[in-house]
Order: sequence, then structure tokens, then C-alpha cells
Amino acid sequence: MSINPIEDRVIVKAIKKEETVSGLVIPDTIHENNQTGEVVAVGPGKYEKGQLVPNQIQVGDKVIYAKHQAAAISHKGEDLYVLSPASVLAVIADE
Repeated sequence: MSINPIEDRVIVKAIKKEETVSGLVIPDTIHENNQTGEVVAVGPGKYEKGQLVPNQIQVGDKVIYAKHQAAAISHKGEDLYVLSPASVLAVIADE
């Protein structure tokens, strides 16, 4: 069984808190309300005015998301979070 998000939702696997991400120091205050995770599944997008608007977030993206806006689920022994794109605050770019 796999989990496929609907519309523009994404499923994220949390990444343990790190001191740095891509050379940037992330302060502890960020970790209190926000989390870092890796996107493991994305929905196809959302229909607006009869046209499908594709999801901008891709599988494999590392993101910072609002912790309190995530729906926690457990699947195959892993803790995952279902988010709407509005709950994703940033995509972390690897340089």
C-alpha cells in the first residue's frame, strides 16, 4: 500500500534537527514552531478555473514547514506529515 496525496498536498518525512543546512546556521527558535523535512510524495496539483495548476514542490525537495499546520500520520513504521503548500515555508536549495 502506498500513500498518494490528493490535489496539491505533499507528504513530508521529518529530518532530525541539525545545526546547519547547506552551510546556513538555523537558530533554535526556528525549530520550536517549524520543522525541516524531505518531501516523499506530492499530489498532482489543484484545479483553478478548470485548469490543473501543477504542484511546485517536488519529491526529494528539502523543505521547512509549519509544525502546527501538519497532519501527523504513521505509515510502514515511519512518522510522516501531510501538508498543504501554504504550510511549506521554504524549499532548501543545495548549492
